[in-house]
Amino acid sequence: MTSEKIINLDQAQGIFVDVNLERKGLRMKIVRDPIHEYVAFSKEERELIDSPWFQRLRHCSQNGPARLVYPCLLGTRFEHSLGVMNIATEMFDAAVGTAKRLKPVLLRKFIKTCKRDLKLFLGRNRKDNQVLDDARKILRATALCHDIGHFPLSHTLERAFKKEFWQAARPSYIPSRAIHEMVSVEIVRHIIDSNDLALAGWLGRAVILVMLAPGALSVSYGKSNLPFAKTMFSTLNAIIMGDYDADRLDYIQRDGYFSGSGFGHFDVRRFIDAMTLTENNGGFRLIPSSRALSTIEAALVERYKLYKWVYFHHKVLFLDEITCESARKIFTKPDIKAKLFQKHKMVVDDAEYRRSVFDALSSPEKSIPPLVLFDGKEIGLTKGFYKLNVSYFIGNRDSYFFDDIWFCTEFRKNCKLGTQGKRYKQALLDRSPCGITVWKDWSQFGKFRHECLTQLNDSGTFADKTGTDEVANNTSGFLKKLWQIMREGDFSESVFLIMAEEGRKMLKKEKVLKKEFALLVRVADWGLFGNLREKQILGRTGKPGDLVEHSALLKELSNLRGEIPFYVFVVGETADIQTAKKDKEMPKKLLTFLAKAFTKAIVNCWDESEELKQAWASMKGI
Repeated sequence: MTSEKIINLDQAQGIFVDVNLERKGLRMKIVRDPIHEYVAFSKEERELIDSPWFQRLRHCSQNGPARLVYPCLLGTRFEHSLGVMNIATEMFDAAVGTAKRLKPVLLRKFIKTCKRDLKLFLGRNRKDNQVLDDARKILRATALCHDIGHFPLSHTLERAFKKEFWQAARPSYIPSRAIHEMVSVEIVRHIIDSNDLALAGWLGRAVILVMLAPGALSVSYGKSNLPFAKTMFSTLNAIIMGDYDADRLDYIQRDGYFSGSGFGHFDVRRFIDAMTLTENNGGFRLIPSSRALSTIEAALVERYKLYKWVYFHHKVLFLDEITCESARKIFTKPDIKAKLFQKHKMVVDDAEYRRSVFDALSSPEKSIPPLVLFDGKEIGLTKGFYKLNVSYFIGNRDSYFFDDIWFCTEFRKNCKLGTQGKRYKQALLDRSPCGITVWKDWSQFGKFRHECLTQLNDSGTFADKTGTDEVANNTSGFLKKLWQIMREGDFSESVFLIMAEEGRKMLKKEKVLKKEFALLVRVADWGLFGNLREKQILGRTGKPGDLVEHSALLKELSNLRGEIPFYVFVVGETADIQTAKKDKEMPKKLLTFLAKAFTKAIVNCWDESEELKQAWASMKGI
């Protein structure tokens, strides 16, 4: 699988390694990859790759149950992480190489910044000619570890964990971060405490600083405070998790290739070679120059296609929602919950603990405490605070690894319990057609929207809640604003829970389905292109500028958001669902009943929901 050799840089096309490796006689391992051709890594990096922590990723699907719709989309977090390391290194090398030729003064300032931060945060004294080697080493290790904390089936089970437990996370700055990023940080912290692998020393602490990138942190430096955003760690973070990051450049190509969709093709070499080191407000960033504008446009459009037609294909979302609901049942089982969490001895005051975390991150001689704690009462355990038991991720007695195999084992056990378990077994294991997607495209969703407008305009209760008789003049804009809020994520679940329950009651009363069934609602919380207006590009004059000002195409697209904000699925017995599908009036009935249910949910949630009030106020100019 791997071969050991001294890299010949002239022959090994696509491998970016330190030009001194060959001279020093250091040996690198290389593995073949269908996207990058070759990926090279050092002996120390192989130690991490061969560890159980990283090997677990071989069995963590990149795209959850999407492979049930796209049979060849079998990629895992293992090869994705290798790919991210490869691209991140190429981006760094390209930017440093360009700076050596064209911006030597700027590069010396960057080296000085890195030297300062290595000493200040890691207690590491380095000579000028050693600094970039350390920065590169940190970047590669972080790229390998950036997904090391992913749950089985990746984002699918992450959503389930978020719904059940993340509201109990402390300190208060933690819940805004992606869960797998925080779990990755916690695993690296555990490796450091265990004195395990090459990450046990300064390198592990550096990886945590890059992955966490706490914007609110500042440290005392000289006679002033140094904001973390101006450190080398923030610069490296942006290469892996920023506007033009290695993570996206890998998965766009990898998922497009393996899905068989034909998406994901763009000139990645031109994109990487155009990366340029720039200085901004005392910090440094890698951004592409405008000569790569064509490939930037192509990459963003290819990402949009993947989201629209692969990740958010209605059947993928249907299976994803079923898997998520199944995982929620599994996570809340007392025996599983007891294994996932471990009692923490400290009593935690939110503000005080936040200060202690920041203090430890900025002091190389101090141990870093657990970065995520959970309130026991809020997660259904005894009083006190708990940390995530990352030891369960490897070597557990259930399935050894906390991976896709673990979930499949637990899911099969759960399938034996109750109507819901059997129904979900039909969908995921038997692949029986046991569900109806109420709308599959924008035109069908438009009919639902029309029904919602009719119901809201005719609702006297809604008029009372809004305090106006001019409902009809504002409902269209109100719904448009609601769709936008939903697509941006974190919309209150209460509206959808009531909508699902009321819709189920109406359908049951009208005997649309004869046997027991359920309604599932899945929010499609994604923007088409992210926040394009915040992205920058290096203009022809050599100064950073707004990306959208350089591209008429992206300027138009920046005003768009995702198309369908949420989907509704009817899940029931296969025979019953098949009979219902034969009814030509079924689509119309479903749209009408769901519009009524949605209107009732809005009315019922109005008094408690600031999102609903704000959406209406924006129409009224309040």
